[in-house]
Amino acid sequence: MTQDLRKKIAQLLEKVDNKVLEAKISQTVEMIKNGQYDEIAKKIRNLDKNDIETKLDELSLMKPEEIQALKEKFVGNIKTDDLDKLSSQLNPEGKKFLEKIVSTFKLS
Repeated sequence: MTQDLRKKIAQLLEKVDNKVLEAKISQTVEMIKNGQYDEIAKKIRNLDKNDIETKLDELSLMKPEEIQALKEKFVGNIKTDDLDKLSSQLNPEGKKFLEKIVSTFKLS
């Protein structure tokens, strides 16, 4: 019975994490579409770098179908030109994070 409860809690937390991730991706995509590259760069500079790396590693652990679903839902409208403009606003660490996202979602 305890195992079942732990499993249910783990599943619930995974759903919550996925919803938060989806919301953040959606917000960032909208900012990219609106040309708010400097705002994204500021947010990245203010984030905990270890936290970003952990989250990016979690993306890499997602199942291919989950990555594809996120890609189709959010990033289908992002153009290479948008990514280039964003990259030009980022510091070297931010560029590294962007490259990881691009490679994870196979955006280029």
